[in-house]
Amino acid sequence: MNRIFHDLIGKTVEVYVDDILAKTTRPDDLLNDLASVFASLRQHGMRLNPLKCAFAVEAGKFLGFMITQRGVEANPEKCQAILQMKSPGSIKDVQRLAGRLASLSRFLGASATKALPFFNLMKRGMAFEWTPACEEAFRHFKEILAAPPVLGKPKEGEPLYLYIAITGEALASVLVREEGRTQQPVYFVSRALQGAELRYNKLEKLALALLTSSRRLKQYFQSHQIVVRTDQGIRQVLQKPDLAGRMMTWSIELSQYDIRYEPRQAIKAQAMADFLVEVAGDLVEDTNTRWKLHVDGASNQTFGGAGIILESPAGVVYEQSIKFDFPVSNNQAEYEALIGGLTLAAEVGATRLEICSDSQIVTSQVNGSYQARDSLLQKYLERVKDLSRKFEEVTIQHVPRERNTRADLLSKLASTKPGEGNRSLIQGKLKEPAVTLHLSNLSPSWLDPIIDLLENSKLPDNEKDAKKLRREAARYAIIQGQLFRKGFNHPLLKCLHPDQTDYVLREVHEGCCGHHIGGKALARKLIRAGYYWPSMMADSKEFVKKCVKCQENANFHHAPASELSLLTASRPFSQWGVDLLGPFPVGPGQVKYLIVAIDYYTKWIEAEPLASISSSNCRKFMWRQVITRFEILLDRAPTNKRAGRVRKQDHPARAQEEAGWQERRLGRRASLGPLVLPNNRAILH
Repeated sequence: MNRIFHDLIGKTVEVYVDDILAKTTRPDDLLNDLASVFASLRQHGMRLNPLKCAFAVEAGKFLGFMITQRGVEANPEKCQAILQMKSPGSIKDVQRLAGRLASLSRFLGASATKALPFFNLMKRGMAFEWTPACEEAFRHFKEILAAPPVLGKPKEGEPLYLYIAITGEALASVLVREEGRTQQPVYFVSRALQGAELRYNKLEKLALALLTSSRRLKQYFQSHQIVVRTDQGIRQVLQKPDLAGRMMTWSIELSQYDIRYEPRQAIKAQAMADFLVEVAGDLVEDTNTRWKLHVDGASNQTFGGAGIILESPAGVVYEQSIKFDFPVSNNQAEYEALIGGLTLAAEVGATRLEICSDSQIVTSQVNGSYQARDSLLQKYLERVKDLSRKFEEVTIQHVPRERNTRADLLSKLASTKPGEGNRSLIQGKLKEPAVTLHLSNLSPSWLDPIIDLLENSKLPDNEKDAKKLRREAARYAIIQGQLFRKGFNHPLLKCLHPDQTDYVLREVHEGCCGHHIGGKALARKLIRAGYYWPSMMADSKEFVKKCVKCQENANFHHAPASELSLLTASRPFSQWGVDLLGPFPVGPGQVKYLIVAIDYYTKWIEAEPLASISSSNCRKFMWRQVITRFEILLDRAPTNKRAGRVRKQDHPARAQEEAGWQERRLGRRASLGPLVLPNNRAILH
């Protein structure tokens, strides 16, 4: 069916298996639209059952729903089936009720939350007992289905808004479209939590609700921009992979969609207001509630640490332990802890903050009671004031150490040993101080667009570039002001500025642990060392090419700059090349040198070990192994070849000896073939 109506689906036709719905917005276009549908059917030889066809209707059933001009409505027959039901008296009746509610779940806000008593009855091993809670939930569903909401149809290109709510045992969401000042629900999603999901903290449940909505409403997420309206810091949580390992997986899966986050506004539609009241309770929040932040810093001779505890008005507690890989003083550690706490509060979306610290100097300098005279502490104080401007209200007070014990323990834990096995604790490591006396301004680089998007949600004006940047930024996270690249098969990689890559390449390639490896191996070693930049593979290959030691000592074939001139010989054994090799390890007879002679024509090799290199030894070798053995003089001395030969009739014994020698010589050469010595570097003529 999709092939038959491929050019009409989504415009004037909707099909599912054998159900066909032809739609039009104006009555005048009805006949033309039907004509195109019939033409496609006639072209493929298909027929329709007249008894199942209806034409020129303003509303009709399609896939179990009522399709009208107002939108998608619940099937009245399904609603009446539930309204006419009596209270269940057995497990079978409860299962029948749950099945009917599941078919209408898109019209029921927070259906999973209200249906929890039904689910508990259907568990194995549970005796059936219809409790007052079950009766109340049953009556609640009847009230909703007596006047079910009308779901709207999104228009092409318009943004859709998603509201999320959670409880201790279920999560729910509603997708909404806005037209002017009116809001209309598009789809209700609800789900009961199971197993380990019940132990998730509040922010993880909110992220799971967003992930469940994207999977259930995939067609809407793919074709529209989704604006998530919530007062919780979901975006910041999804960008902090160290909260939990699953957060990284969820963040990467959600990165394929165009999702934007904004604070929750006033609820205009009654359906959404009822939905949020059912799940989250009262919508009225106390605007005067403050987040409480407890910070403490600790230092010793080698390391330092900070302990941070952030508690939201709803009771969500964030605990963070930061280890300093640089020496710090006590006051510097206290300021580092305060800066880390302010950064964490800004990431989770806190607006009003109450800070408690047991450092008299830091609290007095921030409040203005003390004056910061040290240049380093002055810069720390300026940094704290800059971060405080991000909040509506920030108050800091000095508390005794007894009221700050938990933060003090976290700071000492970070300064003494790294924490292990505690997944509920955010553990971080700070390699550089937040403030230094000498700050260097780096030139613009590939890091800037990604950092602007993650910190300020700033996108390029070009829609194509913005989509590409949003998809790329999902692979990165900002942790304590530093950009890191995320991945499944490797840890977090620190992203480097182009001005820093040359130093890292040089240290990894030829530093104390470097051994001048190749370009690809160097790039892989950089990843194992925890560094990343986009052009690291090309930069590594180029760096290896420019390394002088690699070029001098590598096992390359050193070809001459120009072509070699061939030395041709006119006949065998007429031209020889001689070379001296050694010294080698001393052998029997105190020999440690080698003299080699090669014939240019046949490539025949003669070699002999020598105890020492002298002119007499060389002459003996040439006379014995070359001249007399191959009768060079007999071939060259006389001009008349026949006169220089040994005649058989004059000297029969000598002629027979010469013939035998020639046969042995040719036979030996044929059996051995041409030989080449690998140590033969030069040829002497």
